[in-house]
Amino acid sequence: MQCYQCKNEIPEGSQECPFCQAEFPNVQILSPKEQQEFQGVTIDQGGRKEESYERPGSGRIHYRQINFNLFKSSSWLTKIVWGVVFAGLLLFAFSSLFFVAVVGAVIWLLLRIFR
Repeated sequence: MQCYQCKNEIPEGSQECPFCQAEFPNVQILSPKEQQEFQGVTIDQGGRKEESYERPGSGRIHYRQINFNLFKSSSWLTKIVWGVVFAGLLLFAFSSLFFVAVVGAVIWLLLRIFR
């Protein structure tokens, strides 16, 4: 387990961090049936946040927020996709600069010839 305040590793089930003395609230893991009946906010351990609330006239609203960690992911597929995007941007930028340089060189050459 990791302290939310100082990020040091602490023993599982600790009520207080031995390094920064941050107190941890009493956390209870709910069964799926208890989660459906629970009126507050629940957080799934898999990096997903689930929340339910009552909306007048619409009934109960339930949604799930999922974090994909695009920039901190250790997945090779994610790194390859970002590499391809970055390479494409570089190629576009360099090809655009090359085009501008060629047009500038042609204009400069024409100006030199017709002076």
